[in-house]
Amino acid sequence: EADITKRNPFSDISSNDWFYNSALEAKQKGVFLEKGFRPFAIVKRGEACQMALRYAGFSYLGDRKKKSAFADVQKKNAGWIEACVAKKLLVPEQEKIFGFRSKLSAKEMSVLLLRLALLPRE
Repeated sequence: EADITKRNPFSDISSNDWFYNSALEAKQKGVFLEKGFRPFAIVKRGEACQMALRYAGFSYLGDRKKKSAFADVQKKNAGWIEACVAKKLLVPEQEKIFGFRSKLSAKEMSVLLLRLALLPRE
């Protein structure tokens, strides 16, 4: 459980919000790196991969200078996305297109969460 006695680290949510403790715990696990939580933002597929792997305790996977196999993934995100695909958490939208900025669908979220829960920790 998150320590709610500390100062609110978010600029865009209140410690009285119903989801605050969950957001704080996720922040403490490194899921959210920014100061803002963006509670009403739509989660993109690329963000979901990174958030899921961070929550599971993984640090950056791969070489930050290596070009991605996917045309829509920047070098700085390539390791996360390729690890996500290799671990079968999500599949690419097309052969060379991951769909980094596409909205995460409910079916993708359900698969991502189930497979993440079953993923052996490294």
